[in-house]
Amino acid sequence: MATASIGLSEKQIALRQGGIGASEVAAVVGLVPGAIDVWQRKVGLAEPFEGSSLTEFGHRVERVIGEAWAERHPGKRIYTPGTLRHPQHDWALASPDRVVAPPGAGRPAREIWEQLLEIKTVFFSGSDYGEEGTDQVPEKHLVQVAWQLAVTGLQSATLVALVNGDYREYPISRDPELEEMLLEQAGAWWQRHVVGGEAPPADGSDAYAGYLRRRYPADMLPPLDLTPELDDLVSKVKDAKSRLKALEAEESALTAQLKASIGEAAGILGACTWKANKGTPKTDWEAVAQAAGASPGLVQQFTVLRPGARVLRFTKEK
Repeated sequence: MATASIGLSEKQIALRQGGIGASEVAAVVGLVPGAIDVWQRKVGLAEPFEGSSLTEFGHRVERVIGEAWAERHPGKRIYTPGTLRHPQHDWALASPDRVVAPPGAGRPAREIWEQLLEIKTVFFSGSDYGEEGTDQVPEKHLVQVAWQLAVTGLQSATLVALVNGDYREYPISRDPELEEMLLEQAGAWWQRHVVGGEAPPADGSDAYAGYLRRRYPADMLPPLDLTPELDDLVSKVKDAKSRLKALEAEESALTAQLKASIGEAAGILGACTWKANKGTPKTDWEAVAQAAGASPGLVQQFTVLRPGARVLRFTKEK
């Protein structure tokens, strides 16, 4: 079901594993978190993403927005080109939402494509989108379009965005300097981490934390010797924790002052609220078992011990 929802064939999925796609570039160059997820998919440590309910309905909305663009630009036709490869860098891939071609019969040849269409749907945000008609779009989307232009060789694109229900068009021209930088950085990443097999550097993302949990689920070896490099890293972590603890203490004190000022009120108009959440039920299953006349220890009989997570604790200084 998932594969059908995103509309990718097995061939397309395999092709995407063999290179960096436009939606992955921002993570690869460090603009957004998630490089570890990209790396795991490329080296076969994670299954390729085959779609979800979100992507299914995203593609449904994408078709509607594409039709809206075509209605606003009569005399043009749009097509989904599939997954494309850069003519010089075979690891650089792109799957543009649509390509624009002049009117005519049959599927247009690549040589007569006029521009790209990238389609976005944005809800409950959109503050990083500028005025329609400008190229003021989020950096990660600008990088995505730049990558697609580099792969296709086309000179322009239009990012069509439905921002909180507001239809907008953002023209984006080719930027050779940006393309060169992206290809250089992404190419180095590909060689080092995919061809070379080295995991990307650790970062503070949830994705990397998940990778560490899966990669090192248990302590199997004795402690390491304390080297100068490890000692420096431990000191930096402890210093960061100390600063974080001080900030949390300050935040707690200020929050207490604010609550004391609010008192029994529901909050402060236009600034904040202080209301009780809806209560959540909690069942005492041991008491239920006893009330039902079950034998003592029945709850324990059906209780399993889940493996504990590995916790990083620092040795107290003597």
